Amino acid sequence: MLGIGDATESIGFCTMYIPPLLPETYINELDNRFDIFFYAKRGKNLLWNDFENVEKHYLDHFYYYQIIEQDSETYIYKEYCDSNLTKQLELEKNSLHWKILCLCNHKVVSKKEIVERFNNNVQEIEETIKELFDEYLLYANDDLSEIVSVINTDLI
Repeated sequence: MLGIGDATESIGFCTMYIPPLLPETYINELDNRFDIFFYAKRGKNLLWNDFENVEKHYLDHFYYYQIIEQDSETYIYKEYCDSNLTKQLELEKNSLHWKILCLCNHKVVSKKEIVERFNNNVQEIEETIKELFDEYLLYANDDLSEIVSVINTDLI
């Protein structure tokens, strides 16, 4: 055995209570190579508390959004929490913002693909992506090689 036993208690590990629950044929008493799986680290990472709080918030509240055609030129994006309007944005149909959202609606795209598709300069594309990201309408990785819309632009 790897020296697992009473010493594990002193370095912050404790015995798990899973072995008695397993079928007898699952673990042979003479075969101790799986003994390490019967110990667990005490405590938990405090970041899990943050995750649990966020999860509880989203389970306790109902979020949804609408995209409404205001006129022949404009869409209105409305976001709600428990029927209370939390965000409203106006998006022009011919704007780069709307075009990027539509392009990123069905597949993950890169900044390079967006630049090639719309023939805009890189700085303008990056600024538009950042604006959409800051409004939580797009997700993107750090180098902008993977960008995807959070909202479904087909819901009009």
